[in-house]
Amino acid sequence: MSYEGRVWAQMGKKMLSLRPLALQTVALDDSVLGTYAIDSGRGLQPDTYLTLVAAAFVPAYWASDQLVDASGVSLGRSGTPADAAEFTVAQYNFGLFWGLAIQAYEATLVSDDSRVDQFFDGNTAALTAVEQQGMRVFQGRGADCTNCHTGPELTLASFGGLAQNGGGGGRGGRGPDRGFFRTGVRPISDDIGLGALDDFGIPLSRAVTVNGAPTASVQGVFKTPGLRNVEFTGPYQHNGGQATLEQVIDFYSRGGDFPGDGNLGPGIENHNLNAGDRAAIVAFLKALSDDRVRYERAPFDHPELCVPVGQQQSDSTTLVLDTSDPRFVLSAADRWAGLSAVGKGGNPAPLQTFDELLRGIGADGSRTHSLQDSCSIF
Repeated sequence: MSYEGRVWAQMGKKMLSLRPLALQTVALDDSVLGTYAIDSGRGLQPDTYLTLVAAAFVPAYWASDQLVDASGVSLGRSGTPADAAEFTVAQYNFGLFWGLAIQAYEATLVSDDSRVDQFFDGNTAALTAVEQQGMRVFQGRGADCTNCHTGPELTLASFGGLAQNGGGGGRGGRGPDRGFFRTGVRPISDDIGLGALDDFGIPLSRAVTVNGAPTASVQGVFKTPGLRNVEFTGPYQHNGGQATLEQVIDFYSRGGDFPGDGNLGPGIENHNLNAGDRAAIVAFLKALSDDRVRYERAPFDHPELCVPVGQQQSDSTTLVLDTSDPRFVLSAADRWAGLSAVGKGGNPAPLQTFDELLRGIGADGSRTHSLQDSCSIF
């Protein structure tokens, strides 16, 4: 949304006068938006996004009639912006509205009712014997998984993960970069990860930026992902190099693919797990899925969406170019799939996993969102 050459105030000028979700269908029983859904069409009942902003934020952030420039400096007059360099206060604050709204929404998306959660809540029958075996191996010295995947979010790179380990001293990265590790996915020289600079020339590493840590200390480290609902997040690793959870466990069992030059974090070594332990860990990881996510029940329901699923091709070897932006003449055109709107009751069929997509499971309707439906939004 904050694309090259565009600032948030310009997004506000474009968006605030538009009808919310104008091109998307919304289920009448959507747990968040159902109250505003239109019975016979697309979009929401409020006339504009500004209407929603006015209902959610105090007037001081949007009601002023003063005009400002792109830096928020008052132009000393009120009224309607005369050109592209002038903005209303509401337009200028669009980034604030956007960020706080997403933060408030995402705070509701807590998937804390997996069978593992139920087991720790006292329901010992929630996990099978194999899943409990996988949990013991996961937690024990057999696999050392909790060196990185710990706390309620199952990642050291989180509030809960750091608290679980007394601040995470000495575990992955430095200072505010704790929870970032070298995992031997690729040689450090191939992808330096947190050791890189952003597009503004600023180090991605907070430790380097704030504490002046040596850049080399964070080269090749990557953030530990959480593992809740992990069966739905394939392909895995930061480069998508492992297609299935079975492949991920095999990868860590052999101690990574590129262990040289200090490229392995604590606990990542050749564990040589037997086939039974590897299968048990996979079973445990799948038990971390919350059925509300699996079936997109509230609060995980959503309006109609479109997602990119690769690039358009004119034949088996030729990509179609996206000519919409002259600055990026060699960009491939995205191929999109539609995801239908779902209300608070969810879907009758579960989500399709990446593994099932590869194996052709679900195209018969036994899985939801098999990425076969066309996108009708664009």
